[in-house]
Amino acid sequence: MNVILCSLPTGNTLSAAYLAVDLLAAHAKKNRILREKVKLSKLYCLENDKNWVERFADKILKHRPDIAAFSCYVWNISNTLKVAKILKSKSAGIKIILGGPSAAYLSEQILRDNPEIDVIVRGEGEMPFNDLLMHFHAGLPEMENIRGITYRNKKGIKINTELAYLRDLDEIPEIDYTLLPWSREEQTKTIAVQFLRGCIRRCAYCLFGVKPLRSFSAAKIKDEIIGALKKRPDMIVCFDGTFNYDMKRLKDMAKELKGTKISAPIKVAADVELITEEQIGIFHELNIKYMDLGIDTINPAALKNASRRIDINKVKRGLKLIYKLAPEMSIQVNTILGLPGDNLDTFKKTIDFIHGNLSPGAVLRVGRLFVFPGFDFDRQKERFRIRLTSKYPHYVRSNYSFSEAQIRKAEEYIEKLAYKNPWVRSSLSQWHDIICH
Repeated sequence: MNVILCSLPTGNTLSAAYLAVDLLAAHAKKNRILREKVKLSKLYCLENDKNWVERFADKILKHRPDIAAFSCYVWNISNTLKVAKILKSKSAGIKIILGGPSAAYLSEQILRDNPEIDVIVRGEGEMPFNDLLMHFHAGLPEMENIRGITYRNKKGIKINTELAYLRDLDEIPEIDYTLLPWSREEQTKTIAVQFLRGCIRRCAYCLFGVKPLRSFSAAKIKDEIIGALKKRPDMIVCFDGTFNYDMKRLKDMAKELKGTKISAPIKVAADVELITEEQIGIFHELNIKYMDLGIDTINPAALKNASRRIDINKVKRGLKLIYKLAPEMSIQVNTILGLPGDNLDTFKKTIDFIHGNLSPGAVLRVGRLFVFPGFDFDRQKERFRIRLTSKYPHYVRSNYSFSEAQIRKAEEYIEKLAYKNPWVRSSLSQWHDIICH
């Protein structure tokens, strides 16, 4: 049986989609039968110019696969469905499997609207994907006994029981990072790693917090970093939701990696309120040079609606510690436009607060809120009177507190700020980057 795992572009960075494909492949190869009886290939799409969808579909078909599987994110789901449609039109017998957050939370709708899709994996994919490969190879387990999938049979669409999450992430085998393509991250050669699943928070707009919080062991993290360094990257990007959530975890990592030459700088997402002098010392030891911080809003009403809490004094203290003890650290602060509870005035106050507390050279990144299907804000659209753009991904057009006209004025405000600065990479439908002076 011939199986191909495919990864399509996901916007400015391709890291997450590539990583998902390789994790699935590595886990499948742990199974002796799959290792011996199934030919498992990976195909990364490295282009997004005109007609690339058709060309990528043709590249897949050259492998003559029995199964084509795709990892789907908010930025690539539309093109993934286009590729799937082309595949089925040219090879009717091919089985098409989707996974990833943008497929999982719309699994029934996607199957209903797209007859070319056969199965969608919901949640973490390692175990269901292995079971599906065994089913299509040997007939067992039966489809109805594979947890965590949505599929079609002769009677219609079937949604199976949810799958329990992996308890021990160390069971996931190490991937060969040298085989990964480079990701597009600030025009540097970057490689993605992920040591953590889940998050300490459960924000109404985010996917990290829907999973229970689990981490690789310190020894496994060391192996992953050493493996990533074999690729000789310019930067390692860590996709953990909150890298610094646990001081013991950081200490264990520092102890395990003591004496290891980390030759590439590491980029992490951190909670600025948790920053301490001791943490910054560990960041230096781990060669962490880039840090993303989230200050979505400072407005109490918007924070409550988003299931978020922010202590302004702790934010100020954390930023001061970074600038005092790690002045070379490259800081990016992310904030959100369009949160229910915010309005033009409160949004400006958040921007002013961030701008007033960032050092020269730091980046303020502003993004329009978009609503993931199945997440809290999606379920509460009526309560917050959220109106969305019709095209996926669904960006917020207005809500009960933030009118469409006000959001347009907020965009104009940000565009004027950005115009005064040297680095603006994209429109506010996605992100605006503003260098602080």
